[in-house]
Amino acid sequence: MIFEKRHIFFALLLILIGVIFWSSGFLQSVFAEAQNFIETYIHESPILAVLVFVMLAVVAVVVSPFSSAPLVPLVIPAWGESLTIVLLVSGWLIGGIIIYFIGSALREPFLSHTGTTEKIEYYKSHISGRAQFGLVVLFRFAIPSEIAGYVLGIVRYHFGKYVIATITYEIFSATTLVYLSDAFLAGNPFYFIVMLGVMLGITGASLYTLRRKMRKHASS
Repeated sequence: MIFEKRHIFFALLLILIGVIFWSSGFLQSVFAEAQNFIETYIHESPILAVLVFVMLAVVAVVVSPFSSAPLVPLVIPAWGESLTIVLLVSGWLIGGIIIYFIGSALREPFLSHTGTTEKIEYYKSHISGRAQFGLVVLFRFAIPSEIAGYVLGIVRYHFGKYVIATITYEIFSATTLVYLSDAFLAGNPFYFIVMLGVMLGITGASLYTLRRKMRKHASS
């Protein structure tokens, strides 16, 4: 199976949110007020706004239940697509580096508190510190950042290559998220579903390919 249940749930949830939002004048009015408030704050305190947004992006990687994604549609009108992508990638990269070094330094004792011990142990047994770069890129695209970062830190994968693989993934993730948000703001269901399909399609294909490679490696 290419997609996990979480992928299907995520897609259906986003489509449901989009349909409810586009059909509700009240929700659109509330959203517009929030958007205006944030845009005013960004113009009045541009440096602080950037720092807060990047910090929230960092937290989104380090603290897995938290997500900075809902903020993206709110900041695009003030910053535009390009700057929003740069800030997202910067925050997510810093968060990924923090996760990597937590895994590298604390390793096993920290894992009991993450709630993802089983998955980390599973992937740790299949991804080594000498893994091919292409496999690591697949791993980053297929697996949530908080798990991938810990695993690659634990196995002491080459830090420079980890950063490159992480940047590659974060650029893709930030770009698709920003243009998905654009479709949401424009009330364009077709474009919204296309961007959602691109995001989930590449993630699902990466996960499928990763599992095939791991099974092949395990049987060899």
